[in-house]
Amino acid sequence: MAARVDHKLREELCLELEESVLWSDSTLVLKYLFNVKARYQMFMANRINLICELTPITTWRYVDTAKNLVDLASRGIDADSPLTSKMWFQGPAFLVGPESSWPTTPSDVKVATLKGDPEVKRTPLLCDAVTKTESFIEQVAKSCSMWP
Repeated sequence: MAARVDHKLREELCLELEESVLWSDSTLVLKYLFNVKARYQMFMANRINLICELTPITTWRYVDTAKNLVDLASRGIDADSPLTSKMWFQGPAFLVGPESSWPTTPSDVKVATLKGDPEVKRTPLLCDAVTKTESFIEQVAKSCSMWP
C-alpha cells in the first residue's frame, strides 16, 4: 500500500519530490525486497515485483513495532486513545529529528538467506538415470572369446 500511495502522490502532485522514505516493521518483508536472487511463489512474487516497479528498494527502511504509528490501531487500544495520543497526530517522535537519529535497518535484513522460507521457490533437482541395454548377441560376444 505504501508503494502505491507514494507512486500515486508522485503522479498527481504538481510538486517535484526529491525522495520518499517508506517504513515497514516487518523484517521479513524487507528481506524479500532486498534479496534479488530469490524466486518467490506466485502471490509473493507479484507483490514484490509491484513494490520494486513502483519504488526503489533504497527507499525502504525498518521501524520497530513500538515506534510504528500504524500499530496503534491494531494493538487493541481504547477508542479515545488515538484522540489523546501525540503520536497519532504528529507521527513518531524520531521523524522530527535528524535522519541520523532515525531507526536503522538491521544488518541481517540486507544479507539474509531465506533458506526454508515457504514463499521462496525451491529449485527442482532433475536427475535422469540412463541405462544401456545390450542385445543377446552383444552379451554372448563379450562372455565368449571364441565361437566354437
